[in-house]
Amino acid sequence: MNKQISILVIVIFVIFVASIISVSLISDQFVDAGSRKKIHFTQTVTSSQDPGQGHQNHQLALILSPNEGTLYDGSMTFTSSKPVQIIVLHEINSQEAKG
Repeated sequence: MNKQISILVIVIFVIFVASIISVSLISDQFVDAGSRKKIHFTQTVTSSQDPGQGHQNHQLALILSPNEGTLYDGSMTFTSSKPVQIIVLHEINSQEAKG
């Protein structure tokens, strides 16, 4: 009888631990759900001289500013009076930096 009780206690403990682990794994998928916000605007932007070294003859118009830890996801539409080159800036942490 003691052996059956011990086995039952172990089974209950394993189920308890497995449920805690599974809940934490599932909830990690939704960690940033509260931090998302929609950005929608219409704005006329005038370009200015690009301050980048070697790009002094280029023009620059910054649409969405890069913010540490911010990830933009979605689509953008625009019109331009002249041909444009789209540049997307990505945050690179020290573990990903090479060269």
